[in-house]
Amino acid sequence: NFTIISSTDTTQFILTLDANGGNTGINSSLVAANAGAQTLPTPSNGSLAFQGWALGDVNGALVSGSYTLTGDTVLVAKWA
Repeated sequence: NFTIISSTDTTQFILTLDANGGNTGINSSLVAANAGAQTLPTPSNGSLAFQGWALGDVNGALVSGSYTLTGDTVLVAKWA
């Protein structure tokens, strides 16, 4: 889950999901501020095991629990 916070109700952020060779069904979405908790999709990539969503690039910190969007964000699928 991720939680969205903002100073105004009209702020929108672009959340880009890079499946890193896999498939999520979506690539990006426009997320309105104060939309509440949202569940990230679990991507698939053949026989590879999904380890989680990494912040910024495949070497970024894995996002776990709740994450607060404060601007446009890229999450990259990490595989093992």
